Amino acid sequence: MSRRAYDNSLRTEQAEQTKQRILQAAVEMVSDGQVVATATIAARAGVSEPTVYRYFPNRELLVAAVAEYANSRLGSPPIPTTLDELGTSAIAMALYMGRNKTFIRAGMRDPEYREARAKGRKQRVGSMRKLLAPVVAHLDEHDREVAFGAFVSVMRGETWDYLTSELDLTDEDAGRAIAFVLDACTDKLAQLARKKRTKIVDEASVKRARELDADADKKGRG
Repeated sequence: MSRRAYDNSLRTEQAEQTKQRILQAAVEMVSDGQVVATATIAARAGVSEPTVYRYFPNRELLVAAVAEYANSRLGSPPIPTTLDELGTSAIAMALYMGRNKTFIRAGMRDPEYREARAKGRKQRVGSMRKLLAPVVAHLDEHDREVAFGAFVSVMRGETWDYLTSELDLTDEDAGRAIAFVLDACTDKLAQLARKKRTKIVDEASVKRARELDADADKKGRG
């Protein structure tokens, strides 16, 4: 191997190590509840501020990289591949969030991290859509989307956050609650399939709800 090839290889390895140090420093700062700024990340990573900018020219790129790095390094559970794994995955995800609660909650509240989380969520949502396709196939097109929305909304990190912070459930019990709702939805869909029903809620209930809303609106205006 030529000296030039050796130098390039070493430089590449050192550059990757520096990048990893920067990302690790940012994750640690978010997890510690600290304000994340380029200067403080540089100090924690042991590099200069221009070095941080060399790897991440703007904050958007840095935030996206931190979110991706955190998912791989903090031990995020895998996306379920079968319907039977759905409840187990929900409990595992709740435990993961509890184990990294400061980082997760910071990501929920920071607009930039929310945007980064939204990008990662697209992949999970796409996988969930494929996973749930067979159990919603009997519904009409509109209600398939409504049913899918029910599953996805329950599995959001915000649901875990509410259950643990507002209702004081443990992380595991929050996961169990989410798994219970997912199982109930799955069972309900199976019942509707056996009855060859194409709507998740009967039209009489929807009509009555509209009437209640109209009456409440009328009283409010009166």
